[in-house]
Amino acid sequence: MSLWILTTGNSDIHLKHDKNWGAIYNKEVRSKLECNKFANVVQINPDDKSLGYKAPTRVLGHVYENQGEKYETDLEFPLLNTFRNYFEENKIKLDKVIILLTNQANVFNEQSRVYKYSPYWQDTCTLESILKWYFEKYFNLVPKFEKLEPEINKGLDRWNETLNLVANTINKIEYNVLKPVYISHQAGTPAISSAVQFLSLNKFQKVKFVLSNQYYDITYNQEAKAEEVSYPQLSKPEGISNSDSEYYRGMQIERAKQLIIDGFPGAALKIVEGIERIQPEALNELQKMVNFFNLYNNSNTEDSKIDNATQRIAESIDLVSFFFAQKNYIQGVSLLSAAQETFLKVAISHLTSTITTQYNGVTASKLVNWNSKGLFLINHSSLKNNDNENTKNGILKILKFPIEKHTSKFYLYTHKKDGTLEFTRIGMLKWLCKLREDFKPWLTLEEAELRNQLMHNLQGMQDIDVLEYLLGYPEEKPSSKTVKDTYEKSVRQPFFNAMSKFKLHYTPNKLKQRLEHIANLLA
Repeated sequence: MSLWILTTGNSDIHLKHDKNWGAIYNKEVRSKLECNKFANVVQINPDDKSLGYKAPTRVLGHVYENQGEKYETDLEFPLLNTFRNYFEENKIKLDKVIILLTNQANVFNEQSRVYKYSPYWQDTCTLESILKWYFEKYFNLVPKFEKLEPEINKGLDRWNETLNLVANTINKIEYNVLKPVYISHQAGTPAISSAVQFLSLNKFQKVKFVLSNQYYDITYNQEAKAEEVSYPQLSKPEGISNSDSEYYRGMQIERAKQLIIDGFPGAALKIVEGIERIQPEALNELQKMVNFFNLYNNSNTEDSKIDNATQRIAESIDLVSFFFAQKNYIQGVSLLSAAQETFLKVAISHLTSTITTQYNGVTASKLVNWNSKGLFLINHSSLKNNDNENTKNGILKILKFPIEKHTSKFYLYTHKKDGTLEFTRIGMLKWLCKLREDFKPWLTLEEAELRNQLMHNLQGMQDIDVLEYLLGYPEEKPSSKTVKDTYEKSVRQPFFNAMSKFKLHYTPNKLKQRLEHIANLLA
């Protein structure tokens, strides 16, 4: 199966004339658009009407989507015609065509759409019916359309987010490894074009880039001709020059850097392991980051030290952002729960350490111990009858524990072996709120059972499941917000605000800085 993948842009379809535009636009389209200033189209060359007219692509698609009988008489396809000539001249039979369309409706709100020059009007998502007609007529194929739809405030001119969007599309494409995959990536934003180039070289075994080159003929008329450009794949094939190999090496390194910064260190490691002359330090640091993203830690750091634990909490909160952005919800929810559990222990350990009141000659705060097994009220050799109920209750009262008797199972339980008291998550939260009565917990911290409800959903996690979890399972379904943005507003920011309130010291954005440092090690 021969496959052709092509991007689309604002200049792919022109109007041959403006005879029908005004009538169709004013009658059928104008009242439906946020901006109504498209009644007149613009000549491509002010000195030559024969070269046609141009209109914003989204508007052109709306105007002509139900005008099939006028496609041939009214529309010109300069770039597609050039590509068609290439395939016909080289007698290449295509089995499948995938067209990448753009839709930035999530990026540009109604307020920004009132301006005729907003990038929103350059989107190509309304061209489906026109392009379907073209490919059925000239290629005898029904194309498959894939839409690149970025999230709020992340338009298709942004490299990071666009790379991820294109990757989601490219990675799911099925193809015949024995046949070439043709790529035409000139149209669209530079971010789209670059992402398609990088990802295609990495995904497909035989890639042929079909590009349109403009030139002037002997009479100085502008012409265009499509040509094939080939780049080496992961290994250097015979016949490829060293300069081409170095070009490809540099391109792969740049892609690996971007993957690292975007939070995909595992994918980056696979790329750089196949590249020559990568420094061992870079590989070692990258492997450590892969372990961190896989929640694997073999360091000897004493996590029960408050400063160490606080820094790890901060980095884990940021790591959850990466997981949610990648829709890796199970790891994200699990890590968030662990970070919140650790936060309760750290915050209580820190706040109780400031309590200097003694009980029978022992500073009460020294009787609270946090280790790898949990947060405990421990026995102390200098206390007489330290397993006595009154002793424990007296210590808890000094430490502002919010119940009169520790025997309430809702808050804590007693270890049978040594009589120490281990505090449950709900008990710790109640205690923290008593230690700092101005502390208002966020919803996922407040409801201990929310995580269990979500993790037991055997059908898997959808966006709506995680949104409801982050918002505390509200009675009404959440509006169409993204998981990442909801996490940022409802959990991440309150989390960091609480750490600042309790004066838990950490280096902000350290995870981002570590990723950037590792990316910079690659050369």
